[in-house]
Amino acid sequence: MNPFFFGPSNEQLYGAYYPPATAFARDKGVVICQPIWQEYIRAHWACTQLAHGLNKQGIHVLLFDYFGAGDSAGASEEGSVGHWIEDAACAVQELRDIAGIKKIGLIGIRFGAAIACKVGAEKKPAPFAIGYWDPVLAGVAYMSDMQSLQERLEAADDYINFTTSPSKALMGFPFSEVQRKSIATMDISDSFSGQQTPYFVVHSEDTPRTREYIDKCKSGPFFRGACHVPHESDWLAIQTYDNIIMSPTIMDKLIAFMAQQEQ
Repeated sequence: MNPFFFGPSNEQLYGAYYPPATAFARDKGVVICQPIWQEYIRAHWACTQLAHGLNKQGIHVLLFDYFGAGDSAGASEEGSVGHWIEDAACAVQELRDIAGIKKIGLIGIRFGAAIACKVGAEKKPAPFAIGYWDPVLAGVAYMSDMQSLQERLEAADDYINFTTSPSKALMGFPFSEVQRKSIATMDISDSFSGQQTPYFVVHSEDTPRTREYIDKCKSGPFFRGACHVPHESDWLAIQTYDNIIMSPTIMDKLIAFMAQQEQ
């Protein structure tokens, strides 16, 4: 793994490049779009394991932090959806330049899946494939879920509030009104099922909302399948809200999908 900074000099992004770990290097790469806020912390181990699993398949990988997240420049509340989409597009170009390859795919987890979908739909050239892990389709519903989880935590007997402004924080992360609005206006419900790039969905929940979007996906010519892997990710339970996500089956499914795509 080779850590480095890239992007505009005044808004440097942190990236970790994982070159192929085999003698046979494929002419393709994958950029991993991580979740945001508390889910970023919970899924970071899984994202690094995804990167290792992909590079063992001969695939170039770039794992990066959005502006205002992790080791990248900016404060948490300074990030926005538009900024994060541009960050992901910048990461795609950076991996092309580092590895000297043209074919780049995307893997998106939770809200990172929404970002990956937007990059795939709006930026050229299109990715050769996209893998989705419990994708967030609508920012309004996501904010509602996060607010509900926050309220349930505050009602718990053993909850400790580490923030001075709970009304401007979710799961311990401060955010601005601009950031809230940008997330709330994000909706990929229609573009998700109508995208023009081969894609695969792994989901840990079996809810009416999940079944509805999977049914929509099945009608699209670029849909390459969905896999329900229960109990390996529990993003919204107060009992496990701060547990590290460890989902080997989900990771194996995504790695196999990206390795098999040869567009």
